Amino acid sequence: MADDRTPRVLAVWCPDWPVVAVADGDPETPVAVTEGGRVLACSAGARAAGVRQGQRLKLAQRLCPALELRDRGPEAETRRFEPVVAAVEAFTPRVEVVRPGLCAIPVKGPGRYFGGEEPLAALVGAAVADALGRPPVPDAVPGAVPDAPPPASTPPPT
Repeated sequence: MADDRTPRVLAVWCPDWPVVAVADGDPETPVAVTEGGRVLACSAGARAAGVRQGQRLKLAQRLCPALELRDRGPEAETRRFEPVVAAVEAFTPRVEVVRPGLCAIPVKGPGRYFGGEEPLAALVGAAVADALGRPPVPDAVPGAVPDAPPPASTPPPT
């Protein structure tokens, strides 16, 4: 059972952030960011071809011959995440950056101010999408941003 003193947070997660930070263009282009001879992150286009995080580069290239390999750029990841953090800071100054691509904010105060947790999540999601120059994802998981798969919808009761 959750403790009433446990703070609730809204996490803003940008999936495949290393790819977003170093790749330019269409997310369907097969791109993989590498580190230590393995795939660290890959684009949706690369995943569609069978590339997965943690794969050895030879296997990834065999599965997807058109795969573009990029070296990881920690500085680029941090620099490209700054506009996202600034967009989230518009809702509260208490933003905790866990790593580039993931940050969190407490929802108690901002949630009250913006009409609840769900409206806050929708507003933050739209602001982050705008900061990234992408359209917001409809029916996104609260706190998620584009490139995250939408949650499975439940069929209407019969």
